[in-house]
Amino acid sequence: MHFNLLNKSNHHPKEIIKSVEEIGQRVIILQTLYERFIEDSTIGMYVLDGDRFIFTNSRLCEIIGYTEEELLSGNIRLKRIVLDEDFPIVQEKIDERMKRLANEVRYQVRIVTKEGHIRFVDVYGSVAKFDGKDMIFGTLGDITEFVQSNKRLKEREKQFLSLFENSTDAVYALDLNGKFLALNRMCYEISGYEEAELKNTSFMPLVISEELPKILINFNRAKKGELTTYNVTIRHKLGYKVSLQVSNFPMIEDGKIIGVYGIAKDVTNSQRYKQEINRLAYYDRLTNLPNRSLFIERIKDYLANDKDFAVLLLDIDGFKFINDTFGHTSGDEFLREVGNRLLECLPPHNTLARLGGDEFAIAIQNLNTTSIKNISDSVVNALKEPFYINQKKVNITASIGIVQNTSVQDGPEDLLRKAGIAMFYAKEQGKNQYFVYDQEFDQLFKYRYIIANGLKDAVDQDQFSLKFQPIVNLSTGQVDLIELLIRWNHPEHGFISPADFIPIAEENGTIMEIGYWVLKSACLELLKWNSEGENAVKLAINISTKQLQHPEFIDEVRKIIQEFQIDPTWIEFEITESKLLENELEIKKRLRQLKNLGVSLSIDDFGTGYTSLIQLQQFSFDTLKIDRSFIQDMDGTNGKAITSAIISLAHHLGITVVAEGIEKESQLNYLKEINCDRVQGFYLSKPTTIEQVKRFIQKEKIV
Repeated sequence: MHFNLLNKSNHHPKEIIKSVEEIGQRVIILQTLYERFIEDSTIGMYVLDGDRFIFTNSRLCEIIGYTEEELLSGNIRLKRIVLDEDFPIVQEKIDERMKRLANEVRYQVRIVTKEGHIRFVDVYGSVAKFDGKDMIFGTLGDITEFVQSNKRLKEREKQFLSLFENSTDAVYALDLNGKFLALNRMCYEISGYEEAELKNTSFMPLVISEELPKILINFNRAKKGELTTYNVTIRHKLGYKVSLQVSNFPMIEDGKIIGVYGIAKDVTNSQRYKQEINRLAYYDRLTNLPNRSLFIERIKDYLANDKDFAVLLLDIDGFKFINDTFGHTSGDEFLREVGNRLLECLPPHNTLARLGGDEFAIAIQNLNTTSIKNISDSVVNALKEPFYINQKKVNITASIGIVQNTSVQDGPEDLLRKAGIAMFYAKEQGKNQYFVYDQEFDQLFKYRYIIANGLKDAVDQDQFSLKFQPIVNLSTGQVDLIELLIRWNHPEHGFISPADFIPIAEENGTIMEIGYWVLKSACLELLKWNSEGENAVKLAINISTKQLQHPEFIDEVRKIIQEFQIDPTWIEFEITESKLLENELEIKKRLRQLKNLGVSLSIDDFGTGYTSLIQLQQFSFDTLKIDRSFIQDMDGTNGKAITSAIISLAHHLGITVVAEGIEKESQLNYLKEINCDRVQGFYLSKPTTIEQVKRFIQKEKIV
């Protein structure tokens, strides 16, 4: 602690600490002293058992660069921290203390931080008994800047000032009459007086008259054994006022209070920064809008005053794509522009806040049903207008959830939660829209919880099964590819659609385990076919971009193929088009790595995303699956034209085309006419068991 530096007093600080420990000072005082003096200290403090740390304060961790847990684990020893050339000095000083050749020592050495930076530190240490063992108690101060400035000024001859003298705070000791016994350098700098003018004089003439009663009250409380913290104003020798934050605590010897210690921080500039601190606490740094904390406070105020209001929670659809494509700096500028647009479409006296990321919240006062709709429409329309990022036009949409304070029991967090549920429902329903919260939405989230919780055990408990849907080659009329489709039969809730559980599996990470199970099951089926002497058919397996981007995915696929000794050409991976551009460069890299394993690649649901046909070659796809929506629209002119154009251009790029969702003979006939390669759909076969698919394959000609 700082006590040991108040050596201008007649009483040694170490004896004071010992006295405090011996009389068992009240826990509340020690806790406050710890928080105010040790944990808030600008000096590192430690206790060593040999060369192992058994106590550190926050400042010591900051200086050395290790966390408290790392230092107290016993794995970080002194030799690892101290520069090799300086370690003999440390060892010598430790020996002196432990052999009682010196009760306390002080020296300077160089240390190496966790990040590898070399710092100069000033170390003080003394030995004391703790639980019957000799422990080293001490302080450590970072004096790197001091050393370097001295080098620049060529003042190497100056010795490092003591921690007491170089403290950034004024530290002093008073007798029971309020006279200064000891003062550090900052006392003189803050007051403007010299040592001879303050030493052995009373503090009272320094304090402005109107605040003298306050400081006397706190001084007397400290003399009674209390720790006090307060603000006071003194007058500088030159006449101007200086604002101080002062902490006083008793000076104790042999169980008696013999004086008062004080630490004073100059907070004159801090007063000027108070508004800035308030802004940082309650306003978002990026957009200067209210942040979550201030938004919550506003909602509390509305509730306390029984105001009628609504909360809108807004999330930008596809913001990650903007960050990944244009970079985070451009993404930040985009968010600022979003904030500006939202402000422009809001009536006065409403609160717009940025809660974090691409999530904004709006509190609307004095509302009725029409005003909520009007404001929501205004928000949607404002964001529909194109944005320009790096001179490139970008169109975005937003999903909005709305909740009104209809329940007197709803607090701010309840309202945000309900708005979040409504916003999630808006995303689930296709994004670019808003929904007002309904209690039925809670059932949706409960259902999601059931799914998320159940997925963790579904593989281990053998709850998944596979269905198989054949894909027919129109040239041969035979099946040359089978798509594997996963099914989940929950033990309590029955069949759960893949459309419900796959997105949740991607969110909570269970998609990896599920994906490996599907691949292993596919390999097992291929082995069975070969062992039964039947000609195996290539299997198509759906994978998500979440799987593809996992750092272990490629290696795990390689291991599984090698484990089952499967020819990789019998496997085709399908990736949904709409997810390809989320992290385009990384996905291209991973697709090339997959292709190098020998498997083939297919892009699923083509036409629903933004992938151009030119990009298909860059993504290394062998097959393109036209989305079923175009096939279902083939009764009209547009569906036929789009389907025909996709097939023609894909063939020019050497890509095989599969049309999925065939439900009518007329669709099949037209696809034959325009030279589609493969077809898939209920008209041919629904997803079924492997046994039924094998019987289907045995037909001489299917189409």
